[in-house]
Amino acid sequence: MTMSSDPNPLDLGVRTGWPPELRYLLERFPRGGWPDHPNLGDLTQFWLEIHESFRAAAVDLERRADDVREGRTVPEQYWAGAAPRMRRLLAGLGYHHRVEDSHVFPVLMEAEARLIRGFEVLERDHDALHARIDRLVALSRVMPVSLTSDTGDIARSVDDLTAAQAHLAAGLRQHLADEEDLIVPLILDRTEVVLGM
Repeated sequence: MTMSSDPNPLDLGVRTGWPPELRYLLERFPRGGWPDHPNLGDLTQFWLEIHESFRAAAVDLERRADDVREGRTVPEQYWAGAAPRMRRLLAGLGYHHRVEDSHVFPVLMEAEARLIRGFEVLERDHDALHARIDRLVALSRVMPVSLTSDTGDIARSVDDLTAAQAHLAAGLRQHLADEEDLIVPLILDRTEVVLGM
């Protein structure tokens, strides 16, 4: 028996949204109607705002990466601005994912068994994103050494770090969109109160 090397179509970086069996609530509650829906509660709005802050932080880091790669800023200036922003983003993601894995996902899986597969995919996403975060952290530890050495490794360190940032940002964008597409329609259908949020 040979094992297939084809990636799981629901893996982060492979999927392009949810399959039909996980979109049934999204079809009833499309994104365009979310802002004005009466069941869009304060907690859900706050959660969506946190997601937007993650997106904005990733865009900011990508802009800074473009600036250093294209010579509009020097590596030292790039790192001075990127390092604290990266630390805040990674700390925020870590906390956010712990809350989702320990509370949000279990509550919602219990409420709607037909979406359990989607929540399992989102949990795997968290693992995949944290692997990307670990890579970014490891490269971040190299950057200050590269900036103070005479070995000429600065360009390679910048390239490696900015590539890792882009890899994290791409996965994060996909994950946040899919997470919202699964969770928000369920909340709009049932309300935060009924779900025990």
